[in-house]
Amino acid sequence: MTPVVVAVTGHTGFIGRAVLRALRAQDADVRPLGREVADLGAPDTLGERAGPVLAGVDTLYHLAAYIPRDHRDPGEAEACLRVNALGSLALARAAVAAGVRRFVLVSSGNVYRGESRAVVESDALYPSARAPYYLGSKVAAEVYLDHFRQTAQIAVAIARVSSVYGPGMAAMGMVPAFLARLQRGEPLRVLAGGTYRSDLVHVDDVAAGLVALGRSAHGGPMNLGSGHAPSTLEVARTLCALSGVDETRIVIEPLSGAAEPGFSALDIGLARREIGYEPRSLREGLATMVADR
Repeated sequence: MTPVVVAVTGHTGFIGRAVLRALRAQDADVRPLGREVADLGAPDTLGERAGPVLAGVDTLYHLAAYIPRDHRDPGEAEACLRVNALGSLALARAAVAAGVRRFVLVSSGNVYRGESRAVVESDALYPSARAPYYLGSKVAAEVYLDHFRQTAQIAVAIARVSSVYGPGMAAMGMVPAFLARLQRGEPLRVLAGGTYRSDLVHVDDVAAGLVALGRSAHGGPMNLGSGHAPSTLEVARTLCALSGVDETRIVIEPLSGAAEPGFSALDIGLARREIGYEPRSLREGLATMVADR
């Protein structure tokens, strides 16, 4: 059987490396798109550079994105829109011209308006509370690509991925920061009363979900998260238990002012039904990071 030919942008990133491993485990013929081809900072010439590489590709996974160092800086808005929105549009046009059959856009599960329940794909998108310049650009990319889907120019699936963690992630993340403190024998300082919540999903579960989504017939958005949004205090307690450390090492900093709720959990019912997606629990996922230390 002839292997499926796939192309991947952002293959050197944290999620991209996991996606490459998952695709190659499925015997796919993988073409990583390097920066010299998929330079999303120059969308006007992207089609010309990407076209030859995309010839013969069945499915394109688009993970590359510009992530600001400071999500609060309005000066980052232009770069976010140019790279994440206009760059995705240019790449989609190049894919259509090259005859690519399917386009999988990796978006963010944090684009939803905050809800006290798990959010479903049909819920409102309104990411104005946190990281509006980055998340707003992801919403714009979704709109552009879904227009291509609705006008039958190319089959498009949009993966709304929540907060990803796992071995090999950047040291600045909450989980590796907690683990580093545990290793050094330092207290775990949990800010703002430990109430901040986000849907944490293991990188290997995301990679498996993206591969399955690319091979499915699903069109439009699909949530890829864990289905739960643990608090920072819950994460700290779980890491202590897995590391054999007493919870007295946790120092909860008092909340000053109004509580920041964080992000909603993602409802993953659609992914379970359509692609057999079944992410591991928080404890199972964190155990892989403890074992990796």
